[in-house]
Amino acid sequence: MSSVAVRWLLMLSHDIDSFMAAERAAAIARHLEPPSLGTTRVQWNHDNAGSHTARATELTADELYVGPECPVVFNPTNPDHMCSVCHCVKSHPVWYRGCKHSHCYVCARLRLQEKWTCPDCRAQIYSAPKHHHAEETEIAKDHPDWTDASVVSYSWSGLKFPRRPKRIATPSP
Repeated sequence: MSSVAVRWLLMLSHDIDSFMAAERAAAIARHLEPPSLGTTRVQWNHDNAGSHTARATELTADELYVGPECPVVFNPTNPDHMCSVCHCVKSHPVWYRGCKHSHCYVCARLRLQEKWTCPDCRAQIYSAPKHHHAEETEIAKDHPDWTDASVVSYSWSGLKFPRRPKRIATPSP
């Protein structure tokens, strides 16, 4: 029996407590749903018979850089400028709106292909991180001899962020 049919049966039986418990369980299941893996790039497979099949695959770190350059990695002088994922200075920093932590764009993108949580505090991520211009400026001031020639798109296309769970009001007795 489908979950929709179960919900309708519970509603029709006027068992409001069971219905509300089922609604909460459905909301929690949607909240904990893992990222949609492999929805970021289509790879074509060709066989000897001449048929072509499409297969969705995840992006790799090299594919996330737009140009041929990759950032030079080194340890930052300021510990606030260290990415907790790659443990190097943040290249193209982005921040999560919910918890305000920041990471390299490539580190954040690769993490969101696996999990919908912040690597630092495990907070649920519901929307695409934003480019952290202020931190990028601070890093440039702290490391004037370092120039990051790499270019990224700051694109989050292909990722389907989870919906924020709706609050379900419990009926008053």
